[in-house]
Amino acid sequence: MNGKKKRYVILIVLAVVVLAAGILGGRELWMYEHPEIQIRFSHDRSEDLYRSYPICSIRSRSHIGQGYAKQYGEELRQYWEATNEVFVWISEQYQKPLYVTSDVTIGDGKTVISFRGTGTSMTTGETEEIHRDCVLDFEMHAEVLRSEEEPELTVSDWNPEEEGQQNQISYLTDGSVECRL
Repeated sequence: MNGKKKRYVILIVLAVVVLAAGILGGRELWMYEHPEIQIRFSHDRSEDLYRSYPICSIRSRSHIGQGYAKQYGEELRQYWEATNEVFVWISEQYQKPLYVTSDVTIGDGKTVISFRGTGTSMTTGETEEIHRDCVLDFEMHAEVLRSEEEPELTVSDWNPEEEGQQNQISYLTDGSVECRL
């Protein structure tokens, strides 16, 4: 191979390496600027209590720096402060029976976290309406994952005295198991 062909091959290899590095670097930068942010709803159920609170999580897609752009850390801090203030307010003002649901709306330049429900006031002992909105002055770059529909409760025709209905196991639609002895 003569010297001219050798230089040509070396230039092509270098161009491919630079192009690949540029593509991978651009991809890494895009992932740094676009982490995966999700808002899910946690459910707390017990006797005379139902709480559905929005929980925000972030998952880095990048290996640069802290894993995601600094602005997202600030967004999450503001979101956490706003929702935590309401969580504390509800726990300090209301007792069972307590029913609180929440929703998150992102659009029109803001993020609105709404809390609605009823609770028994600790000071008066009366049932009060709970209406509280947290408004963040920016649109979060988050995907809001809505809760699945709650399965309907059905009335069982099970009778433990009836022959053949002892020791039955049923698999419910929510994935739980009901055992009848």
